Amino acid sequence: MNEEVEKSPTDKLTRRQREGTSETAAKRVATHFNEELALTGVLIYHYTTIATLSSVVSSGELWMSDATFINDRSELEIGLELVRNQLSIASQAAELESYIEKSNAGHVGALLEGVKSRLETEKRPEVYVCCFSRESDDLPQWRAYGGQGTGVALGLRAGADMFGKNPETLLKPVFYNTDDQKLIIDTVIEEWSRNLEDSLEDDNEDILHVVDSWTRRLWHDLWRYIVSFKQADFRAEREVRYVYLMHDYREFLDSVGLEQPTPRFRERGGLLVPYLTTKTASIVGSV
Repeated sequence: MNEEVEKSPTDKLTRRQREGTSETAAKRVATHFNEELALTGVLIYHYTTIATLSSVVSSGELWMSDATFINDRSELEIGLELVRNQLSIASQAAELESYIEKSNAGHVGALLEGVKSRLETEKRPEVYVCCFSRESDDLPQWRAYGGQGTGVALGLRAGADMFGKNPETLLKPVFYNTDDQKLIIDTVIEEWSRNLEDSLEDDNEDILHVVDSWTRRLWHDLWRYIVSFKQADFRAEREVRYVYLMHDYREFLDSVGLEQPTPRFRERGGLLVPYLTTKTASIVGSV
């Protein structure tokens, strides 16, 4: 990855964040915010069974499962707790800034508190993921996902359009380091907070409506990252996730000619698991 690609996302970080972050961590976070650029051309692997290989070849589709039903459900709770903590820290800072400077920081505080409330009271959005790895021959993944070593690892060339053009999807590397995860969340929160402040400077009369709208949007955006964090114990997997987030922007989707896909259901472990299908580019190879 060239220097220009790394520099731009790092510049999103606040001076406080940069001063408290090592250069290496900042570069890792920069890579995360350039996930599609950083992964373009990289060969990534989907560990699965022979039966699934047959289905993929015949249909040209991969399945994206509801993240609520991923193998380790504690992943979501870890991500949620981290987001709650970082929102609380940012909200306290905004409240202090509002008191001292009498600025729009008070509205930023309302934004962050609103997101915290949504995390506790709103039904979780439907987030669908398809999991890959940058490792082509990883024993724990063979055991967990590859039919106890009798399956295959499907190799696909990563890229923004590997599943066709869809603005609602992201190809995201998974982060395992807690400090990196906090820095990513802090950066997302600051970006949305700064955008809200800029919006309020336009003398918008309906401030409450603006704050509520931005609250909903930040809440959805944070969920894209909640499903991209895992514990450090799994770092050897070097996982990459293709993420699709269902949302309630029905009017927006209709205006640009997009449709929400309809989930299907399959049985797994006595449960009905929602999933989506996505057309995939040609498989490069298999192991």
